[in-house]
Order: sequence, then structure tokens, then C-alpha cells
Amino acid sequence: MERIRERIDPIRVVVGIRNELARYGMERLLGSLPRVCSLEIRNSLDEGCRALDEGRFDVFVVALGELGAQPGDLRLGATGPRAAKILVIMDSLGPGDVLRAADAGGHGFLGLADVDAVTLDETLRRIANGEVPMPVGMAHSLLAGVRSGPRANALPPPPPLTAREQQVMSLLVEGMTNKQIARKLRISSHGVKRLVASILAKLNTPNRTLAVAKALQDGWPVVTGIRD
Repeated sequence: MERIRERIDPIRVVVGIRNELARYGMERLLGSLPRVCSLEIRNSLDEGCRALDEGRFDVFVVALGELGAQPGDLRLGATGPRAAKILVIMDSLGPGDVLRAADAGGHGFLGLADVDAVTLDETLRRIANGEVPMPVGMAHSLLAGVRSGPRANALPPPPPLTAREQQVMSLLVEGMTNKQIARKLRISSHGVKRLVASILAKLNTPNRTLAVAKALQDGWPVVTGIRD
């Protein structure tokens, strides 16, 4: 029987990393992936940001350690349906690092220790599909922040999540896709999309990553131990 091949949609990538060793390694890995049809390497974050203005790229790869030191120091890329997605390579998965990356406009995250050709290819595929890939260690770090309690200076909470929205939020924290959440909760993918949209609206956040980061940073309750 002839093996059915996966359809691979081409992705155009630009890398903006100052560290020479990290930049070279990323160039080697990305250059080996059939999914990457176009690859450009820039020697700094600023050069990479300027390249985004050309509107020719689907994904912009950056390093967390080269982002601004404080939330809001740097916003990456443009906005809109044709804007490039930001993949943040993280050498640390602490809650503060997660918030910095999300605040800068990250659409996906990959731990430096997990970077290899297979993982990088899967991460690019998920980002292109509108998902927000996240290392397991990041989810654990965020959950640890919840267990330690809310911030003392937390803002007044937004409208509360329903019981079902809390379940969806907990699975978003674990990095599950909409299809995985639908199977886990035994509901339709359309129902999951509607619940995620409601969560984003209540938290006043533009994407899933910021929603998870904001909810956990502010100490929102998250349902754990959901059974199949």
C-alpha cells in the first residue's frame, strides 16, 4: 500500500538573533526542514524587526534573552492577518520570562533544551495553524505561580469564567490544541473555539498565550485533574 504523505505548507522564516552560536545553530536546523521554503538570517533583533516591515515572512524567530528586560519594553512585528508569527526561543521557563515573552508578542515558545529538527518542525507547523505551542515546563512554571497565590497588587478581576471555561483554561495551560481539548472534554471543535473566544474576551487579551499568562499571574483558579 502506498504511504500517504503529509501535505506540507511552505513557511518563510526570518531569524533575528545576536548570539552567533545560537544563530548558527538555528540556521542549520531551519535550513534542514522541507517546510521552510525561504530562510533569512539577521544578526540582531533590530535587523530582524526591520526585515518584518517587508512583509515577506510567516515566522520570526527570536531569543528571549535578547528581548527587553521589562514588560512593554519591546513589541515585536506588525499586527493584522498577514503579520509574521513570533517564535520565542527560551533558555529559562520561569513565570517572569513567560510573561516577558508573551508581552513582547510571542505566538509560540520553544525551550532551548528542546530544540532539535523534529521539535522545531512541529512547532512551526502548529504556529502556522494558529496554535500556540508551549513547552511542558512552561505550563508547570505557570501552574506553580498559581499555587503560590495571586499578586498583592492584582487588578480587580474581570468577569468570572464559567466551570466549562475553567476546564478549557486548564487545558490551554497544558498546551493542548483545540482538537485535543475537544477530545478531552468530549465536545465539538466549534464549541472549543467559542469557549476560547469567550475566555479571551473576558480577560481582554488578543491571544491564548496572553490569556493563560494573565490568568495565572493574577491567581485565577484553574481546574486540575480533568479525567478522560
